Amino acid sequence: MGLSESDLKPIVTPLYGFTGNSIMPRGMIELMVNVGNYPRVSMIMTQLLVVDCPS
Repeated sequence: MGLSESDLKPIVTPLYGFTGNSIMPRGMIELMVNVGNYPRVSMIMTQLLVVDCPS
């Protein structure tokens, strides 16, 4: 996508999971997201939290 760490906006609020565990987001970024299926597609600006967690 061509994004770098400098594209992230700082955020200092922890993110809590359903089990009560918390993780600090690396930052927040705004991206344009396509929603829907053709022919009903909308593009919306969305704020996304970026986290570093194992899957």
